Amino acid sequence: MRASAAAAAVAWSVSCAGGGCLWFVNMGDQPSVRPLEERPLATIDGTVPAGAALPPAITFEAAQNLTSPVPPDDASRERGRALFDTYCLVCHGPEGAGDGPVTAKFVRPPNLRGASRGFTDGYLYALITNGRGNMPSYNRLAPAERWDVIHYLRALQGAAPAAAAAGAAGAAAPTGAPAGGTPSGAGAARPGAAGGAAPGAARGPAPGAPAPAEAAP
Repeated sequence: MRASAAAAAVAWSVSCAGGGCLWFVNMGDQPSVRPLEERPLATIDGTVPAGAALPPAITFEAAQNLTSPVPPDDASRERGRALFDTYCLVCHGPEGAGDGPVTAKFVRPPNLRGASRGFTDGYLYALITNGRGNMPSYNRLAPAERWDVIHYLRALQGAAPAAAAAGAAGAAAPTGAPAGGTPSGAGAARPGAAGGAAPGAARGPAPGAPAPAEAAP
């Protein structure tokens, strides 16, 4: 019996050595694609291959005069609202006032309805793409989605600060004022102010005071 088993083992070894045991190499030669064996499979839309770099960032200088390829219509603003509520509201708050739920235990972000009204759309695009300070980069959003967020932000701010509008605000500001104008409400005449008269301006006589004497001829 031992002789029969030994003979069978020898016969099996000889047949495998001659390439007869195809199942013996199946684990090493399988249908999966090895590195550099052939072109990699195409990625699925909306996904990023493992280890691949994200799209390159854009500098603030290069983005300054960018214009949106996405029309600022109601559909874009509605998409932007959903994205804002997902990514921005937690810090900036529902109205962009910098009062999001995390601010109770974190650094309060800027009011998006203040000085940022003077930023160009391109600058905001770079800000979303690159991040700044405590704000991380949101280049995980597709470029069109970033423009949707900007269109919604402009609606939230109440007016689109086109370059001409920002320039007009800067031209009307006194020397030394920020180019984007003062933050909302800052420096504006308060209701009930004395007609906007400058301090030291000439005023008429107080009620009941004697009239000034006329000069002698």
